[in-house]
Amino acid sequence: MKKNILYLSYDGLMEPLGESQVLNYLKKISLTYNVHLISFEKSVDIQNFQKFQKFQDVCSTHQINWKPLKYSKFIRYVSSLKNIFNLFVQALSILIANNIHVVHIRSYMPGVAALPLKKIFTFSLVFDMRGLWADEKVDRLGWKKDQFKYKFFKFLETKLLKRSESIITLTNGLKSYLIEQGYDGKKITTIRTCVNLDEFYPINCQNEDTSINLGYLGSADTAYDITPVLELFNQILCIQENVKLKIFTKSDPEIIHKIANKIGIKSKFLDIGFCNREDLNIAINDLSLILFYLKPSFSLLASMPTKIGESLGCNVPIICNAFNKDIQELMGDSNAGKLIEFNNTQEEALETLNFIGNYAQKSTCRDLAINEFNLELGAQKISNIYYEI
Repeated sequence: MKKNILYLSYDGLMEPLGESQVLNYLKKISLTYNVHLISFEKSVDIQNFQKFQKFQDVCSTHQINWKPLKYSKFIRYVSSLKNIFNLFVQALSILIANNIHVVHIRSYMPGVAALPLKKIFTFSLVFDMRGLWADEKVDRLGWKKDQFKYKFFKFLETKLLKRSESIITLTNGLKSYLIEQGYDGKKITTIRTCVNLDEFYPINCQNEDTSINLGYLGSADTAYDITPVLELFNQILCIQENVKLKIFTKSDPEIIHKIANKIGIKSKFLDIGFCNREDLNIAINDLSLILFYLKPSFSLLASMPTKIGESLGCNVPIICNAFNKDIQELMGDSNAGKLIEFNNTQEEALETLNFIGNYAQKSTCRDLAINEFNLELGAQKISNIYYEI
């Protein structure tokens, strides 16, 4: 008999992150388990009938019992309480109607509902951390460690780590940290931000253009700082001008252009815009490499950006800073990328150009993606967790 799984996600299934990091996993896991899924969806997505129907059909095809809840955000703390209450009620109804064996919570917020439910029902709890959430808020959004909200979520983190039967981390660095804090390493599994390598794969582009396309993918602020990337790009332009930086982001292009202009980069060398997920594979394949810089902080020991697997899956290498031990280990013995300090020097610009010019063994990227960021591997690890607990 198949085990019944209840998966709780505060992220929307119809958002790019939810589709790649929740739905893609569950489509494979549902082959082995009966999956019930609760997610929070934005009004704009729910009102898009065609999009909503598409996701309902996908879930139905894969026998995923999806219960979308409307995400409320109008009144700051009240809306959060309303969301958690609705999640609690919906999860309660599923637990009453079904013999749920495992409750899988994605990040911290669903844990507010899961912990009281665990006192009422008998199920195994999987805490899929995704990162050090409260510390990320301190590092990126200005939270203070003496604030009640920080203390509350650190208290919640401790309770979830203690009460869960299994813990999932994105990095070995976080796993080691948790073991140092006294948690049982046997119940901690590292699963990267995996990608579907059938969606991200190399395309043999017959491009007669001899120019070099560098790429930047995702947010330009919060955890990231695009300024060091633009400074490196400017140094590259000082050496040769047949280079373009393509920036795929939801961030405000005006702000990026202002930063670039201040550095001295002419707008003709930049191409800034948003790229739909269905077009991302082609867009990445048009690049020589992807650049990004993460602001150094404590919480980064738990981070592994999705763009890494997407880029490597397309056989496109990455250049970034050594933001944690995991990326150092992944890039250390590999030709799949290069770690630099982003010191705004001609030397680093030459290193970057030489890396592109000498990059012949592109299969190295794909191999690393298969071994470390493969959705098949990630889904199998989750399935094994469900089986063992």
